[in-house]
Amino acid sequence: MSSRADRRVDADLRDALQVAKGFVSARWPALAQVEPEVTRISTKHSLNPDLIVRLGIDQGELRSHDQAASAYTFTFASQCGVADGAVAPLVAAVTVDDQQRIVKTILSK
Repeated sequence: MSSRADRRVDADLRDALQVAKGFVSARWPALAQVEPEVTRISTKHSLNPDLIVRLGIDQGELRSHDQAASAYTFTFASQCGVADGAVAPLVAAVTVDDQQRIVKTILSK
């Protein structure tokens, strides 16, 4: 049986996927039916200890703010025809953070 944390990650991934798919289908219809490759990105944000001392902040107050943040990058890849009849790759990557916000997009063709 999966743990509560596993279910939360699954729900976060599912929600982020819906955000990414909606964004891609609205902008690049040729990629609307493509199932993306998913990459999880995890980063830990921590404050500079020297800055904390200079500001006179108690280290205990900051424990809750020293957390890992995660995001997912969804890569949609397909091909499209060009004017001369050749076929060119079409790739869109969309990064969605843990607040379901799109924080980065890339399109290459």
